[in-house]
Amino acid sequence: MPFKQTGNDYDSVGGEAISVAVRDLIGTLKADAFDRIEEGRPSRVSTAHKLDNKTERPNHTGMTDINRQQVADMLAASEAKVDARLANFDTSVKTGFADLKTGFAEMKTEMQKMRGDFEKQSHDSTKWIIGSVFGMISLGVAIIGVMINLNKAEKPAAAPAQPAAVVITVPGATVAPAQPAAK
Repeated sequence: MPFKQTGNDYDSVGGEAISVAVRDLIGTLKADAFDRIEEGRPSRVSTAHKLDNKTERPNHTGMTDINRQQVADMLAASEAKVDARLANFDTSVKTGFADLKTGFAEMKTEMQKMRGDFEKQSHDSTKWIIGSVFGMISLGVAIIGVMINLNKAEKPAAAPAQPAAVVITVPGATVAPAQPAAK
């Protein structure tokens, strides 16, 4: 920030150069104004006298001055237009809000209907899930039971034990072993 304000003075590195430039510019403007006055030409600042002189404005000769009644009539006409536009705007805003209100009411009923459908589907899904879990558990228990029963049925029944053959050895005699009894 090149300038720092302290009171009414500006202090900066180039502050003095700026004030010298401003003084030179003011001096040039004053000199120009005095030169114009000495030569008989009006200064650039004093051209307001032409605005008060109506004869120097030939392009405005057809215009007349407006009296208070005409101004009041124009203001009344303008006010009537504004009032009509505001009334039209007010009506359109009110109908727009009424349409929005009915639209929101319809949306609310649709959302309530959808909420009811969602709750029904949620309950149905829960019922199906619980039923499916019970069905799978029952199926698993049935399969395990069948496997256990099949495993028991596959084992052959143990045959009754036969008594061991008794061999009596008699010295000097050769006897053939006895044949087992028929079943």
